[in-house]
Amino acid sequence: MDEQNKKDKMLSGFIDYVELFVIAICIVLIIFSMAFRTCTVDGDSMNNTLNSGEVLIVSDAFYIPKRGDVIVFHMTDDSGNPNDNKPLVKRVIGVGGDTVEINYNGNQYMTVKITDKNGNVMEIQEDYVYLDPDRRPILGNNDGIYKVPEGHVFVLGDNRNNSKDSRMIGCVDERSILGKAIVRVAPVSKFGFIG
Repeated sequence: MDEQNKKDKMLSGFIDYVELFVIAICIVLIIFSMAFRTCTVDGDSMNNTLNSGEVLIVSDAFYIPKRGDVIVFHMTDDSGNPNDNKPLVKRVIGVGGDTVEINYNGNQYMTVKITDKNGNVMEIQEDYVYLDPDRRPILGNNDGIYKVPEGHVFVLGDNRNNSKDSRMIGCVDERSILGKAIVRVAPVSKFGFIG
């Protein structure tokens, strides 16, 4: 009888640990699903930073867009409603109140200057930019000068000659941002944080 009680206690203790483990996993999954999501890069507009087919972890937990962030968003109509199911991945260049000036030299992309709402001017150092040699530069609208409304961001793809971005679609409403791309998880050989 004593031996049986020991076995029952061990089995009961083991079951308690399994239940605790399952509950912990469920809590982690719930938190993860609320704060994080996955997104697959579709297209070449972020080459060579990100390539088509790569899988990203995206977080919108307490997220406020900043210049240089790689974000995932849905295109929206004039009332802010998503009008395309496919999320886009781009880099934030300007935030609300900024004036973005893209300077070209002939057909070659050159520099991006930002004037913030306080009048401070900065030229962005963009080591990540890739210029697809098989494509002509996208000159966009407004003679290369774009005013970013409050509550919006100005985005560009890192592959500047092959990107549908704010030069064509206009500024992105912050409400349509799904989050900041944090980590590339696939392919495993390229696993790492996104800067």
